[in-house]
Amino acid sequence: MKFKRIPKLKLFLVLGDVFIIILSLNLAFIIRIKKSPISYLGLNKGLITTLLILAIYLISFYIFDFYNTREKLRSIQFLANIIGSLFLVSLISIALFYAFPFMVGRGIFLISLILIGTLITIWRLFYSFLFGLSFQKNES
Repeated sequence: MKFKRIPKLKLFLVLGDVFIIILSLNLAFIIRIKKSPISYLGLNKGLITTLLILAIYLISFYIFDFYNTREKLRSIQFLANIIGSLFLVSLISIALFYAFPFMVGRGIFLISLILIGTLITIWRLFYSFLFGLSFQKNES
């Protein structure tokens, strides 16, 4: 089986997203209940919750083509992708929260959704500025 090589710039973009999602989730817990997910839910449930939410966001970002570096960053389509992705995350999360009520409450979810939406947008702008990309050039 041959694996497709992931360009370094794209990998850096994904790792930034992972960092922002985990940071935002932890901040949401701290803002709302003054504890981290692991200290509030316990090690197993905290890790499972964090990893599940991380997976939901990354899959949604992939579906909405967030990792297409040829897409113009400052376009209406980019804004539509962010809104669509956050809406998809919301729908999936609502279903999961009803199935597994121990995970995350509405307040934490809403705070994390706002933080992630804001920080991901800032991260994309910073990434674009840092690498001098208009998201139009080919990457190596």
